[in-house]
Amino acid sequence: MRCFFFGTGGRQLYGALHPAESVRTRSTAVVLAYPSLFEYNASHAAFRRLASLLERAGFPTLRFDYSGMGDSEGAPTESFCRDWAVDIATACHELSALSRARNICVVGLRIGATLAVQASSLTALDQLVLWEPVLSGQRYLEQLEQLDRRQRITRLYPRPAPRDELLGFSFSQAHRAELARLNVMPMSVPDGTGVSIVAPSSWPELPALTSKFPGAHLETFTRTEAMVDATDQSGMLSMEPLRAIVRSIERLEVA
Repeated sequence: MRCFFFGTGGRQLYGALHPAESVRTRSTAVVLAYPSLFEYNASHAAFRRLASLLERAGFPTLRFDYSGMGDSEGAPTESFCRDWAVDIATACHELSALSRARNICVVGLRIGATLAVQASSLTALDQLVLWEPVLSGQRYLEQLEQLDRRQRITRLYPRPAPRDELLGFSFSQAHRAELARLNVMPMSVPDGTGVSIVAPSSWPELPALTSKFPGAHLETFTRTEAMVDATDQSGMLSMEPLRAIVRSIERLEVA
């Protein structure tokens, strides 16, 4: 693994490149798009594991921190969703130059998947892997606010959270408004970009998502843990979705 910074000006992004270990030549390189700050810590171990699986399968893989998060430069702005979609596009350009791969694939989890769909209009992508994406930002925001209230009661601190804070993170009213406007259903993916959906077969959002992307390749799995969402991250510990993602990307190699 090689850690470095990339990007320009005040948008230097921290990246971790996992070069392909396999002697087999692959034509695809993979960018991993993390979920939001609320789910970032819970997903970090899963993304490390996924990157290791992909590099062993021969796919160069880049993990990175969005601007204003982790070790990347910048501070959270009022347009964090738009900025992070641009960051995904920047990461794709960087990995394309580093790997010289013919195909670029983005694997996004939750908000990361939703923003990856946005990023597909900013840069040429060959494949999108949507791992349980957030379909409605408004509904997701309501989940976060409900979890915030529950945590405050559990911690014997029942007073309402400050208006510029959510789940212990700085989150302004402008952030809430932008998140509430996020909706994957009106978004489009350019012609020629393959879409794969990775989700539990029992996921309530699956019918709406497959209707939105009728030609998408579907990788489902059985899971007894709670759905990956704002209220429970235990499902991220399972290897099933990670193996399903690798299978989905391998399909691009033979398509």
